[in-house]
Amino acid sequence: MINVVVGKPGSGKTYYLVKKAHKFLRQGRDVYSNFYIDFKSYDEETRKKFFNRWLDKFYNLPFIRNALLRFFNKKDRKFGKLYFWNELEDLLEIRGGEILIDECQIYFNSRSWKKLPFRLQYKFQQHRKHIKKNNDGSYMALNIWGAVQNVKRIDTVVRELVNNIYALKKVGPLFRACLYDIEDIDKEKRKPYKVSLYLFNKRLAGCYDTFQEIIGFKDKG
Repeated sequence: MINVVVGKPGSGKTYYLVKKAHKFLRQGRDVYSNFYIDFKSYDEETRKKFFNRWLDKFYNLPFIRNALLRFFNKKDRKFGKLYFWNELEDLLEIRGGEILIDECQIYFNSRSWKKLPFRLQYKFQQHRKHIKKNNDGSYMALNIWGAVQNVKRIDTVVRELVNNIYALKKVGPLFRACLYDIEDIDKEKRKPYKVSLYLFNKRLAGCYDTFQEIIGFKDKG
């Protein structure tokens, strides 16, 4: 699916992508980002918390691990990998995972889209076919997450490919994300399919740097 996160400056668009990225990695999904992210210190601090340390010990008890495998078929948790990309051409061979594109209007305004090679245009138009088969036989779909102030800044061809719009807004100390279908986004009276509220986490916000230059395609490790 292609998802676009929209909102005014300060509404937390990049932060929302980072929040999603951390969740995807913990689910074992690979993430490909065009801006720098590093969750190492954040994860280390989280693990130090007493409750999280207790949970880790609990789940690692042999009889608990065996019970999870037997009754829930829950396998050992494997984290996804984080990669960085600089040019859209870096994405051509990607199959499965979550692609993050901050400031996506740079790549997908009307001029930029028309200049894209056919292979790249095909990649975005047929992204659902670019799945990845995991070692356990399951499949990982390829999803794209873009961030932009207004979806109208994206070329009409790309807008027609978008499935979901996440409209962000700061409401007092909270942030609100409303999920809309792309067809409803311009309607005066529109109802979101889903609304989620969340607090701003300073430590999580410290995990990304939109000013750090990404050179080439590389694995964060």
